[in-house]
Amino acid sequence: MSIMADTKLKTLREDLKLTQEQLARKANLSATVYRRAEYGQNISYTTARAILAAINIYRRERKLDLFTMDHLELNIV
Repeated sequence: MSIMADTKLKTLREDLKLTQEQLARKANLSATVYRRAEYGQNISYTTARAILAAINIYRRERKLDLFTMDHLELNIV
């Protein structure tokens, strides 16, 4: 049985108390595409930007510092 380590993206999402579906919807992505990013699989730059924008919307609402792409540690191809 393989145990997957938490990715930075998963930790950031959980810190915001969001589900994968909530963040995917805010990023205008399917839950499947979002999950691929969270599981550390390769994603496009466009997908990464959408995720970053969605996270920063939630962070701005909570008056938290905004993130850059480097914070997400995504596998962009």
